[in-house]
Amino acid sequence: MMRHMNRLRIAARYLKGHLRRFFFLIIAMSFCFAVVTSMTAVSAGMREQVYTAAEQHYAGHLFVLGFQKRAMHLGRMPEGDQVREVVNQILPDYTRIVARTNYFTQGILYFNGSAVRQKYVYGVDWEAEEELFRRQAYSAGGSADLTGTNGVYLSRHTAEELNIAVGDAVLLEVDTWTGQKNLVELTVAAIIDDDSIFGSFRCYLDRTLLNTSLGLEADAASFYGIYLDSPRRAPEAAQELRAALSMRLPTAALIEEKSAFTRELNRSWEGTRYFVIPLEVYVSQVTSLLQAMDLVSYFLYLVMALITLASVFVTYRLILQERERELATMQAIGIPRADISAVLVLESLGVLGLSLGAGFLLSLLMIAISGLFSYDWIPGFEIFLRNGRLSARFTLVQLVGNSLLLAAIVIPAVLIPSRAQLARKPVESLA
Repeated sequence: MMRHMNRLRIAARYLKGHLRRFFFLIIAMSFCFAVVTSMTAVSAGMREQVYTAAEQHYAGHLFVLGFQKRAMHLGRMPEGDQVREVVNQILPDYTRIVARTNYFTQGILYFNGSAVRQKYVYGVDWEAEEELFRRQAYSAGGSADLTGTNGVYLSRHTAEELNIAVGDAVLLEVDTWTGQKNLVELTVAAIIDDDSIFGSFRCYLDRTLLNTSLGLEADAASFYGIYLDSPRRAPEAAQELRAALSMRLPTAALIEEKSAFTRELNRSWEGTRYFVIPLEVYVSQVTSLLQAMDLVSYFLYLVMALITLASVFVTYRLILQERERELATMQAIGIPRADISAVLVLESLGVLGLSLGAGFLLSLLMIAISGLFSYDWIPGFEIFLRNGRLSARFTLVQLVGNSLLLAAIVIPAVLIPSRAQLARKPVESLA
């Protein structure tokens, strides 16, 4: 123990004495660490924002949908009570269930002679989803309980297309369950400030009002959105729920990607078929893009790492040549080569620690500077932004991984030239 403490004490003293010589190394390694840490943190922040936006749009982490072939534009779950019962039995870690009626792609809004087709028309239980709508950003109006009213929330994209404002009356055209046209008069209560791929061309109204307009029972639902304690568990929970649900009701194969969902919908069946879908399926295309961005960032990291490796190797070799007499003197007075090598490694680990600390602070500065600018002018980029700006998310795994990679660069770049230097005879070095 005393021997190790002596090594550590000598390494600290030498690091302090030779810190000026290591200045270039610290700059190079800290810049390398800062750039990659910034990129991975921003990528993680973008991924988190995508999941947050998707969670707000779809209302849940895991979903059970019911479809009948006769009306594919309108989901329906006549055995909703059985679905709830299975969820209660299989998923003890769920926090709540949200019921919605979803009218797909066929809804049309009319105002002053103009018309806009809606991608989604949602019938919502306002009381159950109060928290979700309170977190939304609004360009006009705000979160309010519209239970029992004819109020409607529109997306900003829809409002701009129709040149509409809060308080205006609009007409919603729908096809009923039995195929008749129906018109519903609605009053704009709020405009949601979201024109991302999730948010554009959607509207929300009271579920009972939408159900009666579609000729359904007042408490009917198209799907259940299930919130979990741990959103990351959604794919695993989907497998468990689908297996249990298939024992009671006609259930489609497990949906793990969007193409599988499309294939299952194109199959033939009688009556209602139930689909279990984790949130990851809805965001799979976006997350694939983020994974590609991660690969690019780590490719850049690899390139920078190789440059840093060469810089550390050459610079450290020059430093050792400047310290040749010092190291030879240590050998001459009887200090074993293993101890000297250990001191050099500990010294380099100290340099690494300083580089990591400086690199992390530099990454915070880079992220802060990038957060000063708005990027919502980039088409389609809104889904990755929080209030128009990039956000970062640091994780322990990310920081440890980046640190270990830098350590894997530094240690060999130190050991190889130090062993070569110590292999020389002290007499030759002192001559």
